[in-house]
Amino acid sequence: MDREELLEELSESLLCEVVCLHIEKVDQIFSMLKDIHYIEDKEHVLLQVKECELLHTEDFDIVNSIIDDGNILIAFEMPFILSVWGEEDQLLRITANAVGKCKVPDIDKHNWNSIELEDMDKEALLANQNLVDIVELGYTYVECDDVRCI
Repeated sequence: MDREELLEELSESLLCEVVCLHIEKVDQIFSMLKDIHYIEDKEHVLLQVKECELLHTEDFDIVNSIIDDGNILIAFEMPFILSVWGEEDQLLRITANAVGKCKVPDIDKHNWNSIELEDMDKEALLANQNLVDIVELGYTYVECDDVRCI
């Protein structure tokens, strides 16, 4: 497998799953909503958050990649819709783009041919998440809907 094929396969499997796992972490909500000022009681709502669930993601898009000290540094972008939950009720629905950088071992540093990424389910992919180092993760084009009143 060459580097181009590896990047394509990674973007459709492991990278997408690892980034999704990070997006669903409750502490990411604060970063996502830092510039949202139209929710009146935003701080109160944020204190109620117990869980986040991705409802939809678009393609994981590799913006560019470079070789850096035996690793591939990958700049990425991925649109998503996230549901934010309290104890039992949905609180918010966030639409945004995840943007960031991650590192994976280059083909000279890791035997990627020993892993059948395209045949793995989510659990098997995440068992290999240690191969992905999220260097940066931020959010752009963030829109937030308060669904508590629906």
